[in-house]
Amino acid sequence: QGAIPAILAALRRHPEIDTFVFGMTALGALLEGAAALAQGDRAEEGEALGAGGCIAVIAKHSGPEILSEGMRQFAACEALQERGCKCFGLLCHAAKGNQVSQGYKKGQKQESSVALRSQARTLIARHGGGALVIDAMKRFPNNVRLQASGCMALGSIAHGELWAKKKGSRRGVVTVLLAAMGRHSRDATVQRFGCAALRHFTSNSPENKTFIASCGGIDRLCAALRNFLPADGQPPSNQVVAEALGALCHLASKHPANKQLIFDAGVLDLTASALAEQPSAEIATAGCGLLHNLACDDEIKRHVVKLGGREMAERLVGHESQAVRNLARVLQRTLSPQEASSADPFGAIFATRTPGAARRVASRRGRKHAQAALRGACAEADGDGESGGLPSAPSASRKEDGGGGDGS
Repeated sequence: QGAIPAILAALRRHPEIDTFVFGMTALGALLEGAAALAQGDRAEEGEALGAGGCIAVIAKHSGPEILSEGMRQFAACEALQERGCKCFGLLCHAAKGNQVSQGYKKGQKQESSVALRSQARTLIARHGGGALVIDAMKRFPNNVRLQASGCMALGSIAHGELWAKKKGSRRGVVTVLLAAMGRHSRDATVQRFGCAALRHFTSNSPENKTFIASCGGIDRLCAALRNFLPADGQPPSNQVVAEALGALCHLASKHPANKQLIFDAGVLDLTASALAEQPSAEIATAGCGLLHNLACDDEIKRHVVKLGGREMAERLVGHESQAVRNLARVLQRTLSPQEASSADPFGAIFATRTPGAARRVASRRGRKHAQAALRGACAEADGDGESGGLPSAPSASRKEDGGGGDGS
């Protein structure tokens, strides 16, 4: 329980390069071990030790501020920068979950673990952690572990901090991410977190979608798909493929220009390969979403259908994941043949009415007019063929003509 406060106190009391290197190494090992527990069989214990324990304690004892100060003071030390980026990446990436700690009671001035977990990411951004990560990635571009941790941290900060997402293109974050993905195109960790970061930056941000596409982001994502799809009987890297498809899905959402660029890059064939046989839930979710967004364009929809999009959607309706089944049904409706439209532009509004059936009038005035029209029609039928003069016809015609005119 007292290890993390002791490490942070030592870093504050002895701000030397060796102290920071070994202190950051210890913090990174604790965070990495807790994250591994949370993903394994001991998920409940890992959640308690990880997000509910390590991250909360680090945030409570000014950990983001101390780590930022060390990275700022020793910017030329590659080992320190690598470990600092790793700590930032794990702190930001693991700061998830909305369950309040068990010891929290409403009305007491005691911070819940969920508040402290969200503070870790916010404090890192507030103390300039994003800028420090960008500087480290630029200074040491060949350090694979640093680049992967930096991509993880930048993507998670953008996911939780709206202002960071808005300023991402102006601060050079996207350029750094694309450079890391291009330099380490065969490293699965860099590609996974680089694609995830691009997905976070493009979510609900038309400006970032345009900027990322103009910087070659679509080509980088397509290259990640090609490199990590199954080849020669080897299983695919599910995490990289899922993140790449998810980023492309966000880029295509409500952006016609990006839809065309993604289609021109040959994404349909790559998506069909990813969705072949029985894909994982992550890949199937991202792939269905991408095909749906692309098929919203009528020209691209024809190519999706020709490629077998309807058959893929029908097959994924039987997937074991409920989320995949729901998205597959959405894709089925998107790719379904359009019904022949009538010449009446308002036909869809009245599609539920039976043609020729009398409409029931609900208002009192409407019923009076209908009764008067019915009496007039009966009088005309019983008369000698001359106009019987419907009582309500003149007033009705004046109302339709706007109350004026000579009736010609």
